[in-house]
Amino acid sequence: MGICKLCRKSYCDLAVHLRIHHDDMGRGAYKVLAEGTPITTQEERQGKGVRDITWGSEISEAKKGKPFELAGWNRGLTKETSESVAKVANDKERSEKIRQKMLGRKITWADKISITKKKQMQDPEYVRRIFTACGTRPNKPEKKLTALLNRHFPKEWKYVGIGELVIGGKNPDFTNINGKKQLIELNGEYWHQNDDPEERIAWFKKYGYDTLIIWTKELKDEEAVIQKVRDFSECRGHTPAILTKNQEDKDMVRHCLKGQVT
Repeated sequence: MGICKLCRKSYCDLAVHLRIHHDDMGRGAYKVLAEGTPITTQEERQGKGVRDITWGSEISEAKKGKPFELAGWNRGLTKETSESVAKVANDKERSEKIRQKMLGRKITWADKISITKKKQMQDPEYVRRIFTACGTRPNKPEKKLTALLNRHFPKEWKYVGIGELVIGGKNPDFTNINGKKQLIELNGEYWHQNDDPEERIAWFKKYGYDTLIIWTKELKDEEAVIQKVRDFSECRGHTPAILTKNQEDKDMVRHCLKGQVT
């Protein structure tokens, strides 16, 4: 049992106490603050395990009212390197040119990275590599729906939610493998609570695919899910975006191929 010299609280393990009550402070920093032992060199600091936050505070104090080259940031650097960096930092004309170039900038570096990433996501091979690297596998609801589809619609649907099929940079969960451009998306209520299913449907529609949205809570009623998929599959693209249990909707779906619905 000991008493912390900083907060006067008792502790059983100093390392645990420092981690919980002093932002994971190292023992070296604690010794410096508790005993007032000064640290003058970087080697001493590293040897005693003082955290960077302590060193950063010293640099901040050193900067006040001093030229850049005397601010304390350059400890440990060679004289040539120190002078070179200080010269660039103190070059006001250069700083002003950079500032002028940044004025009115419409596309930031973050925007450029985002644009590049979006282009990369259009490449199916790139997306597959990402899924493979992440070790993506079907979750329990996806496995359950896969079993249902294989049992009631053999050789009709395939799970491709691990990057096997990329359409416009997006990866659907299931695709029809019997000649129809149809997709099934299985949405979890938690992960997709703020998503608009119509946006996903409209996205795939641009590439000629019709999409059926199934929510994981619907899997509790297997018969309803089977009928929902059957109605969607038979309609071949003329089905409403999201089918319901409403009998009028079902009748419309069943008759759409006969020309009774335009």
